[in-house]
Amino acid sequence: MTLVMGLFLLGAGLAGFVSGLVGFAFALVAAPIWLRVLDPLEVIGLVVCFGVLTQGYALWNMRREIDLRPSLPFIAGGLVGVPLGVWIVRSLDPHAFQFAIGIFMIAYTGFLLLRPDNGGRIRGGGRPADAGIGFVSGVLGGMTGFSGPIVTLWCALRPWNKYEQRQAYQPYLLVMHLTTIASLAAAGTLEWRTGEMFLIGTPIVVAGLWAGFRLYRLVDDQAYRRIVLWLLLASGFSLLW
Repeated sequence: MTLVMGLFLLGAGLAGFVSGLVGFAFALVAAPIWLRVLDPLEVIGLVVCFGVLTQGYALWNMRREIDLRPSLPFIAGGLVGVPLGVWIVRSLDPHAFQFAIGIFMIAYTGFLLLRPDNGGRIRGGGRPADAGIGFVSGVLGGMTGFSGPIVTLWCALRPWNKYEQRQAYQPYLLVMHLTTIASLAAAGTLEWRTGEMFLIGTPIVVAGLWAGFRLYRLVDDQAYRRIVLWLLLASGFSLLW
């Protein structure tokens, strides 16, 4: 096995496991490993293709308990935000916005990790606030491909258990990934090699998803929230570069 293939499969397995456990963070885990051996555009294509697989897998496993209604405001806002994010990338320097989001996430998730588990919860705002968060997250996704951090942080701040959080943000992430794939295909940046790597990595990603999802069933709400916050803290640091 070559070094390229070994690191590719390592990243795929680890990212699949984390995504199965918390329902997001595939790009956060896989991209730093893959960027050492793969072209950045290829990494983006693989991340969004595997994102559809991971979100679809999770939603299928949660099909008996899933309620799509909480995710609809996020999706509506995100579909408006993604084109704006793409426009920002083409017309303006996106790094200042990305840097500001990263600093906010580091500061706020750090604050939440130092407080009791019930501290910092947001109970107001309702669906308009959810749509606004979906919009901001969509803008960030259109700029950087990171659609998950903002909406996941918002869901972690709501007085929701782990099931309610995932049924709010996982359908949103699936739609955002599909939208990104359509944009990449329209731009002609998806190549045959990306499809070949996707097929090679699918078995190990599915194995990681299976293991992560089994652990998710065993983790209580408090432990789940802290795992999510630590991963969001890492996401904040990743947005600074």
